[in-house]
Amino acid sequence: MSDFDYIQKNTPPELPEKFKAALLPENIKKNRYTDVLANDDTRVKLNNNGYINANYIFQGRMIASQAPTIETIPDFLQMIIEQQVPIVVMLTKCKEKTRTKATPYWGYKSEGGKKVFGKYTVNTIDTLYDDIEEDKFMEDIQIRYLQIIYEDGVYSFIQIHYMGWPDFGVPSNPKDALDLVYIQYIIGTTSKFSNRNLICVHCSAGVGRTGVYCLLSRIIEMVTYEILEKSETYSKQRSTSSSSKVREVEDRIEEILLSHPVISYEDCEVILPELVLSMRNERSKMVQTKEQYDFICETVNCFYEDALDSISQYYEVIDALTPLLQEKHSEIVQDFIKRNEF
Repeated sequence: MSDFDYIQKNTPPELPEKFKAALLPENIKKNRYTDVLANDDTRVKLNNNGYINANYIFQGRMIASQAPTIETIPDFLQMIIEQQVPIVVMLTKCKEKTRTKATPYWGYKSEGGKKVFGKYTVNTIDTLYDDIEEDKFMEDIQIRYLQIIYEDGVYSFIQIHYMGWPDFGVPSNPKDALDLVYIQYIIGTTSKFSNRNLICVHCSAGVGRTGVYCLLSRIIEMVTYEILEKSETYSKQRSTSSSSKVREVEDRIEEILLSHPVISYEDCEVILPELVLSMRNERSKMVQTKEQYDFICETVNCFYEDALDSISQYYEVIDALTPLLQEKHSEIVQDFIKRNEF
């Protein structure tokens, strides 16, 4: 039995009682897709128990979310503020072929940079490249420094927007996916953002591409921080998941980390399918296809082959990961960080 067949066989059933909040009449319209819902026991609750299609993943280490619709953008911005999210990773184009996959929750700098969503105004402070509509944009990645202006104050965060990842598919180069994760940690460990650590990841539905990215981010964080002898960046125990699978996987990882100076690739291979099952216990459908799972394995292998020796030469995360960026991203990302004084 292949690893992905094992995952499919052991995935918990999607019973209606697991999605009571998502299926309430007032909340159904808040789901972008009728078959992708937020599990009750791990859903992110807005103040006053409000519903948003987003779940805590890996015991609250990160948030997996659908792309907000035009109606739910204010809820999405509210979640970013309330959860103190420093970085949002967006893994979809707003339109793919003729289908709308996401609604922009920012103002394009080429159009003045400001956009109003209900009681929130989003101001684009700076971008990695000139910020233009995606159908004219030639790069694979955009980084936006965004500011939410609202009644109680101002909240700033980073959006890392990757446009080279097709729906249900995978990037053509695993090093592009690795660069996304490296950039997340490079920016996330700067003095501007290091005191906030709960990232939010979304594609369109928030399960396929999002699941792949969440797993890659978890593995790279786990290995890198063990090599550098740093404590984890993520806060834990935000979710109230009662799943024994989630606890079992986390206990197994803890056991491996206690018995090895650095988690080996062989150990990684063993725990990868368990990590997918852990995510699926917290948000249904995470990592949707065998192609996506195989891409995870390929990318993790690439990380082990290319990165471990380099990382071990450094002490700080930002110094260890910056040399790993591909040439097409390295200098421009560093310039972006410097000019914004992160």
